[in-house]
Amino acid sequence: MNYQLKLSTEAEKDFEIYIDYILIDCDMPMTAAKHKAGILEILLSLTENPQINPIRDTPFLHKFGKNVRRVNYKKMAIIYTIDENVVYVYRIIASSMIAV
Repeated sequence: MNYQLKLSTEAEKDFEIYIDYILIDCDMPMTAAKHKAGILEILLSLTENPQINPIRDTPFLHKFGKNVRRVNYKKMAIIYTIDENVVYVYRIIASSMIAV
């Protein structure tokens, strides 16, 4: 089963800020391109196999419900839920911002 992928406005902004930080603030265009491609690859993988990585008791569990999940890319956490055939990505944030 293929799932549809939807990113929240916050997730889109998170992604843009993260890549811009690497590209502009750190002046590392090749690294920014690699990170962008890596995160996009993870996001696309969620359309095929989103049933991974449930989150235990964290503020995200309370905010987004018992179906909330996370997958990491390097030090970034992608926070999402699955609703029928839709994977909804809420945030793309530093892993250090949440506890496992």
